Amino acid sequence: MVAFLEARAQGYLRVVRSLVDEVGLRPGETVLEVGCGSGVILRWLARHTNGANHITGVDINPYLLREAAALAKKEGIEGAIELREGNGEALPFADSHFDVTMACTVMEEGNADRMLDECVRVTKSGGRVAVIVRSLDMSWWVNLPLGTELKKKAEAQRGH
Repeated sequence: MVAFLEARAQGYLRVVRSLVDEVGLRPGETVLEVGCGSGVILRWLARHTNGANHITGVDINPYLLREAAALAKKEGIEGAIELREGNGEALPFADSHFDVTMACTVMEEGNADRMLDECVRVTKSGGRVAVIVRSLDMSWWVNLPLGTELKKKAEAQRGH
C-alpha cells in the first residue's frame, strides 16, 4: 500500500505544486494536509518550503502514519513534519488553527461535505482551503493491460 501511494503521488505532484502556488503559501504559515497517507506530499512540501512552514499531516490509518514517519526520518526531514492520527470528518484540531488546509485525493473516501466543513473549521479567517479530488467516473480497469476476454470478465463483475 505504501509503495502504491508513493508512486501514485508522484503523478500528482505537478498538480500539488500548482495548488500550492495557487494558495500563495508564504513563509511562516501553518499547513495541514488531511489524509496524508504515507506523507509523500508532506515530504515534498517540507523540501519545497525549506523548513519555512510548520507542516502537519493527519491520517486515520496508524500504519500509514508510522510509514510516513519512517520515510521522513529516512530523508532527514522528520523535524519539519508533525504527524497526527485523526479522521478527516472530525479533525483533532481547534477552530482557526491553520493558515492553509489541504486535502488531496481523500474526500472521495468518506463524507466529502463533512470533510470540507472540517477543513474550513480548522482554517483561520483569511486562510485558504485547497482540495484535489480524483475522478471516480472511469472504470478501474481502463489502464490495466488485460486481454479482451479477461477485460470483459472484469468489467462484467463491476456492472460496466
